[in-house]
Amino acid sequence: PHALLLLCPHLDHAEHLSPTGPGTTDPGTADPSSLTAAYRRRTDPRDPLLSPCHAHPALLAGLPPTLVQSGTADHLRHQAIRFVRRARSAGAPVELDLWEGLWHTWQYHRELPEADRALAEAVTFLLTHAARPIGPGPGWHRPDPARSTGVRPPG
Repeated sequence: PHALLLLCPHLDHAEHLSPTGPGTTDPGTADPSSLTAAYRRRTDPRDPLLSPCHAHPALLAGLPPTLVQSGTADHLRHQAIRFVRRARSAGAPVELDLWEGLWHTWQYHRELPEADRALAEAVTFLLTHAARPIGPGPGWHRPDPARSTGVRPPG
């Protein structure tokens, strides 16, 4: 991808989560750890494909430009901060947008002016990086307007 957008991301499935804690007023789920366990099933919670906070710096260095949005009242904000620090130290172009007083996935609350501003910033970020030319690579061909994908199926 040309860019990544992470909205209040869950980046460390090995960590036990609590919906409350110092500085957290997140009105979200009562038991986030049970949701995490159901999502990951039998996958090792430290698998970097599931938990990028555990990724090797060489993997993080290969990230495209990335925007991470979180709120200071999000129970996952510390994971976003840790991920951004690790990715930046690996040389990845990562930006952190930390919104004061906002909770997990506030961007979905359209009645909040902050949600509109955050999503507008996210769209600008994505469009800025999507405007870069796409070069041919393995499996790439010029998209057929009649088809919904530009990648041919294997075989």
